Amino acid sequence: MPKLGNFDKQVWGISTSAVKLAVADFTYVRMVSCFAYTAFVIDAPPSALRAAGGAPIAGLITGWECSTSRETAFVERAIRHAAEYRRRQDHPLPGTTVHHSDAGSQYTSVRFGETLLLAGMIPSVGSVGDSLLTG
Repeated sequence: MPKLGNFDKQVWGISTSAVKLAVADFTYVRMVSCFAYTAFVIDAPPSALRAAGGAPIAGLITGWECSTSRETAFVERAIRHAAEYRRRQDHPLPGTTVHHSDAGSQYTSVRFGETLLLAGMIPSVGSVGDSLLTG
């Protein structure tokens, strides 16, 4: 998958002015008997496409999912939640929305890529542990 830091219309085949950006990651909290995980998808503002690597991104959380497992299905549900939220707001994902995440195993599986495409997103990955813009 291409890295967003190398984003250009030759790689993606679309104009950068038509692109929307969603970034995703998950975090965890240690509970008494297990870990609890929360995955989230954030609609990033257009300025995030021009931001330098590691720049803060403030945007709307459009999808989330909580689980006691960090398997791929857990982050896929957050993607489907984000897509459904956008549809309910009359702003469906146009097929030019770039989904950027780190290169963790949950975000690099074939099944996850299919989930993104069905939701109207184009996959983009950074390095392991870095879901923000990487070059």
